[in-house]
Amino acid sequence: MKSKTVLVVCLALVVGCGGMRSRAARRAARRLQELAAKADRVRVRRGGPYRSDSEQEETLIEVKGGKEILDFAKRLKFSRLKEQCECSGDYTLEFYQRKDCLAMVSYHHATHLRWPQGWSGDAYLTSKSRYWLADWLAERRISYPKKEIASTLRRERIGKMAQARLSKVVPRGFAEGLEKAGRGFGRGREDREAADRARIEFIRSSLKKDEERFSTLFRIMGALPMSWGSWYRVQFLVNFYFDQAPAKKLDKAFRLAADSEDPAARRGAARVIFTQHEMERHGKTSDQIREWMMLLASEAFASPFPANRSLVAYRLGETKDERALDILTKAVRDSDAIVRRSTIFALAKYDNERARAVLEKVAAGRLTTLPGRSEEPLDFAKGEGTVTLFPRGMISRWMAGSDAEVARKALEEAEERRRNDRAPAEAGTQ
Repeated sequence: MKSKTVLVVCLALVVGCGGMRSRAARRAARRLQELAAKADRVRVRRGGPYRSDSEQEETLIEVKGGKEILDFAKRLKFSRLKEQCECSGDYTLEFYQRKDCLAMVSYHHATHLRWPQGWSGDAYLTSKSRYWLADWLAERRISYPKKEIASTLRRERIGKMAQARLSKVVPRGFAEGLEKAGRGFGRGREDREAADRARIEFIRSSLKKDEERFSTLFRIMGALPMSWGSWYRVQFLVNFYFDQAPAKKLDKAFRLAADSEDPAARRGAARVIFTQHEMERHGKTSDQIREWMMLLASEAFASPFPANRSLVAYRLGETKDERALDILTKAVRDSDAIVRRSTIFALAKYDNERARAVLEKVAAGRLTTLPGRSEEPLDFAKGEGTVTLFPRGMISRWMAGSDAEVARKALEEAEERRRNDRAPAEAGTQ
């Protein structure tokens, strides 16, 4: 009997909380209608509400007449209120009574409205209202919200497909346990490091044997064909383990992965070594990292995604290892321009005749590009947010001019570096 009573109380609390949320959403919709009832004109413009030049901003849509404005507001229903997102808004709806601006309501990501004087947080439109408003704007030549909704739906669909694939390689309960292991810590640097240590300990205790542990983690990292600038949550969390893993065990793991018959393990290991930035800080030497890159360079450059191939070329150029020249001399003819430009600057870091000869051919326009792939596979990165893999400004520098012009510039910069390197030695002999 007691357990039944507890269940009833719990259900009542859940229903009650849900009711409170829906009441807040309904109250926000009423506040918007009350605002609309006072207005005789609505102006739609780009940008957020508090811009000093808002009056000079182009009017995209103007609605006049109290009835039409009230009918517009009545179509906007909200499902819930949430904390404010970090952006200021894509568009703003300005409500006027004669010349007085009564309110500025900002419209964000085609999903929610914000009016700090009207309600707390962001009011998320119901599915029906979200589509209606996007269609209403598209009919008046503002197409972005409709495109944003389509993009969001596609991103969600890809995300669900990605999670289904990941579930085949992630042990049952592992992702949830890993997430839980890092909870309860503060936001300071020491707290974050403590959270990382807790997650690492969870990984070790969950996957006790070294070979099984590394193999599983590599498969998680390589389960999805994707651009490496995006991470699904479980991938992001396990990636910390590799930076702090003992170098001896990591060396064995990379060698086993390079020879593995499992393509996900090979892809994952290649991704780990070519995207790492913290291994040296955790005791791995540059020589060790270079050797691991050489082991997996061919696998990494076989990626169908140009962003990955350009990163591989860039990182190989940093090693200045002559074993990488076979890949770089092929990469400089890649079908994708960003890969070719990355490779040009990678080759310019080599101070040898072979690299210079390739660059001179590019500068003279004597190298033809290889044919591209007939069809690029689905990039699962499109189900997650993407971050750049390169320092700010680097890509714009690579893309300034044709292949030949960029190669000539790279040769000039390489020659200048050589002169600067020789200057101290020559000064010392005088």
